[in-house]
Amino acid sequence: IYTVTCKRPSRSLFNSKKQNVRLFANKYKKKTLDKYLHRVILCKDMRVNNAKWVRGTYDMESLTLFIEISKEHGDTEYALHHEFSSILLIKNKFYKIKQKWIKNNKQAYRSGWGANSNSKWNSENRQLRLKGFLFPYCTTNFENDFNVMASYYKSTYIRYDLMRASRKYPLIKKKLQIIKKFYEEL
Repeated sequence: IYTVTCKRPSRSLFNSKKQNVRLFANKYKKKTLDKYLHRVILCKDMRVNNAKWVRGTYDMESLTLFIEISKEHGDTEYALHHEFSSILLIKNKFYKIKQKWIKNNKQAYRSGWGANSNSKWNSENRQLRLKGFLFPYCTTNFENDFNVMASYYKSTYIRYDLMRASRKYPLIKKKLQIIKKFYEEL
């Protein structure tokens, strides 16, 4: 159990991010959204268990996404897909997907991530990509690994980066195939 604190953003900040919410919503069938998402809460200065570095989270009971927005970060659409993919994954074949997924990892997940990590969460690393991980954050656990790939697959502005990586790294390509099939079945 964790505690989410969320300050209400200004009206102008909120309005500036509404287009990102529309882009996000347009990537899913209406029945998928109706079944798995009841609300999205956009926050200014969001914290989870008082951790400041968190950009989003979800609540399974209420099917709610909490997403931190700011003028400095252009990742609202990404964060929405990232958190929503957790709900979709947990509600749909989590263990079956995990079994297929981890066959494409050439190293075990390591626990822990946070503000004190010594590498940027999304830095490109050839050695990690050869092992099946898009970014350092993907090495933390299956859910984060899946969420990053799903977010890159679904986000309009960064999808090309995933496609480029999948052409160059066979394990990334295999994970992308799992993602595509997962979303086709929703």
